[in-house]
Amino acid sequence: MFDTPTWRASNDWFLKLGYKPEIVTQVAKEAVAVLKRVQEQVGVNMIIGGQIGPRGDGYAVDGMMSAKEAADYHLPTVRALVDEGVNAINVLTLNYLEEAQGAASACSQCDIPYSLVFTLETDGTLPSGQSLEDAIR
Repeated sequence: MFDTPTWRASNDWFLKLGYKPEIVTQVAKEAVAVLKRVQEQVGVNMIIGGQIGPRGDGYAVDGMMSAKEAADYHLPTVRALVDEGVNAINVLTLNYLEEAQGAASACSQCDIPYSLVFTLETDGTLPSGQSLEDAIR
């Protein structure tokens, strides 16, 4: 699987860089197009994953959303990547349960397979203090 380089391609991060949130669609389009060109040049079928990162810092909890807020936040990015033809969504460096639930909901709304990847502390808990066991139930 090849992932798009879109870990930070979301509304909050674009605003911090001085861009309008609508740019997420253009970034998704270009990121997927690059991987499709590689696929054509190599001549091999490959799974293209749309990569999504957390709303905030992936390694420290700096504000928590409800699952609904997280779904609403991640949905535009998921939809943009799905519209460009990714085969799956990979959500990385999640550090609390509710954001993971929301990201999963956004992916489900777009009817796309997905994976959720959590950040863990050295004691095996998420940075939020939640256990990995609770997060994957």
